[in-house]
Amino acid sequence: MVQRGMMELTGAPSYITAWSKLFSRNDVVGIKVNPNGISSIVSSKAVVLSIIDGVHGLWNAGPQGSQNFVWDHRTMYFGTDVVATDRIGWKAIDAQRVLAGLPPEESSGADGWDSWSIRQPQHITHAGQNGLGEFRDDHIDYRLVTLA
Repeated sequence: MVQRGMMELTGAPSYITAWSKLFSRNDVVGIKVNPNGISSIVSSKAVVLSIIDGVHGLWNAGPQGSQNFVWDHRTMYFGTDVVATDRIGWKAIDAQRVLAGLPPEESSGADGWDSWSIRQPQHITHAGQNGLGEFRDDHIDYRLVTLA
């Protein structure tokens, strides 16, 4: 999924060419994996770059997904703070939900598409409150870079 996302983001013909457009051979890249369904917070201070593949966004029925809720977001998120990066992604999902006439994730209950009884974006807030990163919108240094 990340390989395809990098190719679509950069327009490169292969994932190797796509990665080389953004990173050099000596760069260290960490990819954060969000463990769904695990009650404890998992993170590491060793992560220096968080990457979220948002080329195709999913605004409902996650994490397994349904084509009914996929939008062509055409975005990759890169951040040095995994919690802040997740928070920015959460806000993008909420914006799509509002456009579809649904409430934001945190205040929405489960619907017929969900495999969970409740939604759980609060792990991002809890991670920030436990010192693993920044979750407060007014403290996140967010910069939008548009590629041609």
